[in-house]
Amino acid sequence: MVYSELQQSFYLNGKLIHQASAPAPGPFDKSRLFFLGAQEKWKETQTKPAGLFAKGIMRMFRISKVARYDKEFEPADRFKSDAETVVLFDFAKPEKDLLFDASPNKNKGTIYNAKWVDLKQD
Repeated sequence: MVYSELQQSFYLNGKLIHQASAPAPGPFDKSRLFFLGAQEKWKETQTKPAGLFAKGIMRMFRISKVARYDKEFEPADRFKSDAETVVLFDFAKPEKDLLFDASPNKNKGTIYNAKWVDLKQD
C-alpha cells in the first residue's frame, strides 16, 4: 500500500489492484499499537490485543518516509533498509513470536496466532 497526498494505492506482487481517496496517515508513533493482518482488540473480554486475523502469506513489510511506487513495478526479492526506511520486518527471520526491525530504528513486533510455512525458493 502506498499513500501519496490523499490517494492510497494497493499493489499485490507489484500490480496495482485498488486505488481510493484517503486521509494522509499520521506520523509514526512508537507509543501507538500498529497491527498487520489483524484488527485491533474490539471487545474488552478478548485476552489478546488483536482479532479478526487475515489469511495469506506475508514475506516482508516496510514503512517508508516517502511513496516508493507510483506505478506498477517488479517487486524485489528482498527489501533493503535505507535512509527512507522507518521499519522493515523480515518474516523469514522471526525469533519465536518476535520480529526485529532491520532498519536502524530497531522497532519490535509481536506475532500472534501465526502459522509458519516454508516458502519454496525458485
